[in-house]
Amino acid sequence: MEAFADAFVNHRETKIAIWSEHPVRFDRGQHMLVDGPQIRDPLERQIFHLPLRAQSEITKRALNYEARRRALREDDAVSWQSRFHEKATLDGLSASVWAANSADRAGRLDVYGRPEELVRDVRLRRLLLAAALHIALRYRMLPA
Repeated sequence: MEAFADAFVNHRETKIAIWSEHPVRFDRGQHMLVDGPQIRDPLERQIFHLPLRAQSEITKRALNYEARRRALREDDAVSWQSRFHEKATLDGLSASVWAANSADRAGRLDVYGRPEELVRDVRLRRLLLAAALHIALRYRMLPA
């Protein structure tokens, strides 16, 4: 990913969610629990990240986030995306990074010259339809 070889659109990474009556402490990015309950729910949950960013977000992360994160970074794996965006911006490749992580109208990425089809994911659509149906039936609220 950091070598301008892959898109990070389909990147899977663990995120931590906690329900606790006591103080908890997370690692940066909410990827690891430092202090808190160690009981794990065996049910896997999905987080949907909606692609609402503009191409200028890459430059913002490069020039704003990375300057602050560099001073705190103890490990190359920490905040790697801001370092990646900085390199892309300074090398004049932010448009290529944007294309590699933004689907065109046909649902494809241009991953640095290699077209890649995205797998259509209808889970969010199903959840929204189920929520709309629940509201319509429960509260008798129909779309106008």
